[in-house]
Amino acid sequence: MAKRRFGVSIPEDLAQRLDEASRRLGVERSRLVEKAVEALLEDYRHLLTRHSCSGIIIVSCPPRGEAEIATAVEKFRDIVAARLHSHTTGRCIEAIIVEGDSMRIAMLHRQLESVGCGARYISMPLHP
Repeated sequence: MAKRRFGVSIPEDLAQRLDEASRRLGVERSRLVEKAVEALLEDYRHLLTRHSCSGIIIVSCPPRGEAEIATAVEKFRDIVAARLHSHTTGRCIEAIIVEGDSMRIAMLHRQLESVGCGARYISMPLHP
């Protein structure tokens, strides 16, 4: 596969962490960046192209955000297959399994972030 070289500027502390991970894992820095970009693009493919997909949204917020999470999830019941809620270290942690239209999943993701929660979508293949 052909490779394309281009420059990227990142904060010094992030560069140091990348160098440390590269050294400890025994993997070239370029390969780590390649894998990270690959994962990011796959996780956010639902924002780029409408399709049917499934995945999990991991949500973290202060306990005061619990009601906002519940309200958001209720509005998107058509795509929410299951959810697990727990408390750890003074935070609410929620795992929301989603399946359906990618635009609906993206809307739920944005809704969760808009109420002050950290949210990360991880896509999963619909078919093995």
